[in-house]
Amino acid sequence: MPSPRLPRLNANCGPGPPSPPTTSAPSPPGTPRHFSALSPADKALEALVNIHALARAPVCIRTSSYLSAISALVAPAMRTVTVNRTIGRAAPFPEAELLACEQAAAR
Repeated sequence: MPSPRLPRLNANCGPGPPSPPTTSAPSPPGTPRHFSALSPADKALEALVNIHALARAPVCIRTSSYLSAISALVAPAMRTVTVNRTIGRAAPFPEAELLACEQAAAR
């Protein structure tokens, strides 16, 4: 049985032509990027770029967020300092692991 044909990928690694840029109205000042008028694809791309940029830093002074936590998973040698640990001992993954690493480094 022949295998199904897969769509040909373009230079942007997606099927078909790239989407046009978002033309929606700008978000009000102070709106977090994940609540902005950016398209979901643009938000995802921006998050991946930010994770990569954070992962290149030797130290990340961070808040409890998945974006900085994932960057710490990408670069395990990066030192982290969390400034607003509000979820305490019931921390979900990866916050619990980052807390353990920060506490071990402080000893």
